[in-house]
Amino acid sequence: MSNPSNGRSLRLLSLDGGGVKGLASLLILKRIFRTLQKVDGRDEIPRPCEYFDLIGGTSTGGLVAIMLGRLRMTIDECIEVFQHVSETVFGNIPGTFSRLIGGLSGKPFFKAERLEKVVKELLISRGVDPDTFLKDSEHARCKVFVCATRAQTVQPVLFRSYTTWSEGEENYACHIWEAARATAAAPLFFEPIKLKISGATFVDGAMRLNNPISAVLNEADALFPDATFKSIISIGTGWTDVAGLAVEQITAHNVLKTCIDISINANNEAQAFAKGKRGRDFLENKTYFRFDVERGLDTIALEEWKKLDAIDALTEAYLARPDKGRDLRDCAQSLSYKASSHIS
Repeated sequence: MSNPSNGRSLRLLSLDGGGVKGLASLLILKRIFRTLQKVDGRDEIPRPCEYFDLIGGTSTGGLVAIMLGRLRMTIDECIEVFQHVSETVFGNIPGTFSRLIGGLSGKPFFKAERLEKVVKELLISRGVDPDTFLKDSEHARCKVFVCATRAQTVQPVLFRSYTTWSEGEENYACHIWEAARATAAAPLFFEPIKLKISGATFVDGAMRLNNPISAVLNEADALFPDATFKSIISIGTGWTDVAGLAVEQITAHNVLKTCIDISINANNEAQAFAKGKRGRDFLENKTYFRFDVERGLDTIALEEWKKLDAIDALTEAYLARPDKGRDLRDCAQSLSYKASSHIS
């Protein structure tokens, strides 16, 4: 059975995938919560797990979801770890020619062992056994899921920190590090992961659910059927301007094509949701907010960790726009415990 809603006004967070560009999502979230700190009169920037009822993420967005919701980390802690993970996993990479040859042969560009090792080191540093399961206490306030893709069927799958009773959905038993590996196992970048318990094989969730906003709403409906929605925040990792890319760039480099496809899927999902009846209602009532850096991030590849400073600068420029300042204030107000407006 579902968890009782108890008249809750839900606060939800959806995080797109995007490799190292996931840093932009964290920087945007930090600005939202810095604004919220002022609205709620807090001495420090609050932890997102204190506000969100559900966080869903894909790829690096899934890793961030685990850190924020399952490990209950602060945003600054997540930023520090994210930068370390980016350098550790994508550092000392082979040259472009070697990667292209490797891609043609089907050999992953990066070692999955690095990602697994750095996630386990994170868990140990937080005082968590590295073989701890993703499933959390049923009483945990902030629930988390990450998206992956079943390799055999190419169907999207959710790994949850809670039990689902939805028909046709499976409760996979997986460790935290396995969930992190599965959601980030992008084809060409990392080899697929085979879960120890079920034996099922998974790849990156970005291939089917790079923008998990619909999954976030569906999960919230199933978990809290009688609740209302107070705040729904969706954060992207940059638009892709396909018109600005040469045809030979798309056809000659499988990695770039993969990145383009993933980003387009996220953009299309965001636009489709905003145009749907539910999305329009949420927008009209200032319940739904989509933040996504519109220019510049499309020139940065998923693995370019040396461009983290550029990601920072582009994100700051985006947030400095007057219209984004208004969105940040409205978004913080929707999250605030002092505000009361909500819709079903």
